[in-house]
Amino acid sequence: MYKNQLGDAIKEASHQEELRKKYKVEDKNIKVVEKNNMVKFLIRTFFLLIKILSSILLVALASIGATAIYYESTREELIKIFYTLIR
Repeated sequence: MYKNQLGDAIKEASHQEELRKKYKVEDKNIKVVEKNNMVKFLIRTFFLLIKILSSILLVALASIGATAIYYESTREELIKIFYTLIR
């Protein structure tokens, strides 16, 4: 029981030090509380969604490329599509 309380107190103290450095608060008597707001949450969620979608797109394009390298007929069709897009 005491070990858990001591460990929690140490974690809280180190977290407070990180927050004081982040927000440039030098007074040790001030406890910094970081609250999440809706705008911050939506921005983070939006960027996370973009990351996930771009990863899915990257995997899909890589699998198409690997298929094109492996199968000759697919490669020929993709080359025709590529030349059509360039023109």
